[in-house]
Amino acid sequence: MYTSWVLTVLTLFAVCAPVFAEPAPQDRVYTADQNSNTVSVILFIAAGQVAWMIAIVMGLCNIFGAWIGTHMALKHGARVIRPLLIIVSLALTLKMLLDPANPIRGLLVR
Repeated sequence: MYTSWVLTVLTLFAVCAPVFAEPAPQDRVYTADQNSNTVSVILFIAAGQVAWMIAIVMGLCNIFGAWIGTHMALKHGARVIRPLLIIVSLALTLKMLLDPANPIRGLLVR
């Protein structure tokens, strides 16, 4: 059963990879990531495992957030973006460390 999916994925990689065969050196990781994401989307759609309403809302929020972030970075520069990045990173780290399901929390809190 899974053999056909594996063959499909390998075939899609073989077909898609030559299209992006000549990227600039700094874009090679992005191209591999892009191919992987494209194949994943195709497989999830083919398997009927996409929650379309959630996917559309998440996509629109992603676009809107990227737009706000880009304009904020262009308007205010590093003096706003750097502290914001540090604050968000620390908040997410704290959230993960305080999560009861996190196995590292058991090492920190006894």
